[in-house]
Amino acid sequence: MRKLAIGVLALLLAGPAPAAQDGNEVRDPALDELIEILRQRGVLEARDEQAIEQAAAEDPAWYEKLAQRIDLWGDFRGRYEYFSFFDDPINADRNLPDRHRLRYRLRLNAKGRVNDYAEAFVRLATGNDSRTTNQTFGDGVDFATNEIYLDKAYVRVSPFANGALPDGDGSFWGYFGRTEQPWRWGVYKDWIWDDELAPAGVYLQGDKQLDEAFQLFSNAGFYVIDENGTSKDPMMFSGQLGFHAKPVPESDEDLRFDYGSKLSLFNFFNLDAAFIQRGVDSSGVPSPTFAAGNTLGGLTGDVTGGHTSVLELGSYVTLHLIDQWPITLHGNISYNFGAENVWVVNPVTSPLPGTFRADSEPIFWLVGIAAGDKKEIVKLGMSYAWMEANAFPAQFIDSDLHDGLTNRKGFVWSATRSVMKNADVILTAFLSDSIENGAAYVNSLAGSDRFRLQANFVLSF
Repeated sequence: MRKLAIGVLALLLAGPAPAAQDGNEVRDPALDELIEILRQRGVLEARDEQAIEQAAAEDPAWYEKLAQRIDLWGDFRGRYEYFSFFDDPINADRNLPDRHRLRYRLRLNAKGRVNDYAEAFVRLATGNDSRTTNQTFGDGVDFATNEIYLDKAYVRVSPFANGALPDGDGSFWGYFGRTEQPWRWGVYKDWIWDDELAPAGVYLQGDKQLDEAFQLFSNAGFYVIDENGTSKDPMMFSGQLGFHAKPVPESDEDLRFDYGSKLSLFNFFNLDAAFIQRGVDSSGVPSPTFAAGNTLGGLTGDVTGGHTSVLELGSYVTLHLIDQWPITLHGNISYNFGAENVWVVNPVTSPLPGTFRADSEPIFWLVGIAAGDKKEIVKLGMSYAWMEANAFPAQFIDSDLHDGLTNRKGFVWSATRSVMKNADVILTAFLSDSIENGAAYVNSLAGSDRFRLQANFVLSF
């Protein structure tokens, strides 16, 4: 590993090796400089120096071959954000003042090709919140520096070369580590999972092209939510099956359209009281992200933990009626089968039920429309989302939608335009308020009636 690390550093700093002159080898001065710097810092041992020199001597193009196995890419996003608050359901006489803030996000990705059957991925990013890699201006007083975190680290392997099925009409991979989310798709944003969450676990993913127009995809995996040294670990199983279809029109006059659907199951088990509490009000240790909205005992029917299963269905259809203006209609619905009504136990009549506090609130649904092309003119979108209190663990839902809280409903509008190559401007507006306002929902009510505007400038490299 030591030789590999030094070799990668040499790759980044040494630059192209000069060609031989008059049949004699010419030593790259940048390589000499690198070796001297590493030697002075105590990083380089004699055996490492010899290994680098030998590699360069035996194959002057060694660094080029190494570069072919490593891909580097990233993105930078600058954001202005504005909040305007309306009536406060908790205190009708007190309204929060308008708020402005500036944020940025930097993500650096690397992929290393181990061989034809295995690859390794790493992402470094700003931000220390599990649901966002945003860094707010002023976090850390007096211009304190910001930190970089390991956002993703995983490997993927396949029994087939380059992951391709033997017939060439599909792929199959296995993943291990702090990974991407296999259950999300890129057709539209469904909001139930924050797209920056990187779950830790293992999963299998595959797709199969049945014919020219129809593709199946599926995935299944296990994830560890919290490692406990003295009790069972809270975990999650996920499974998904779906398809994309692009019928080929028989003539130019026929309607062109695409459509697809996915069915996902999320089974949470071995949950403990700390997990339940984090979804209620973010309290407990550790609490990696602010979340609230689940009613105490409502998510699973058990204040001490328990288990629950959420089934989600998503579908879309894209109509190509006008060139440069495709129209996508989409929708999602999910149901938490473990959610239950909440009662306050009366010690006099216990174990008989006491006072009723809240319904089970198990449903999330979303409908939306998107039109246009960001590279041609502009891409516009609008959706309406309804997230009941116990539809999903609050610590996992998208942190932008309704500030990442359950027990919210409202509209989302967006406009995206590519202003130059690899550069987009994105405007997103959210208008939301609470669904229920009773005492059982108090953790999700503060500032719930509000308007939120985001102006983003995204550079990809």
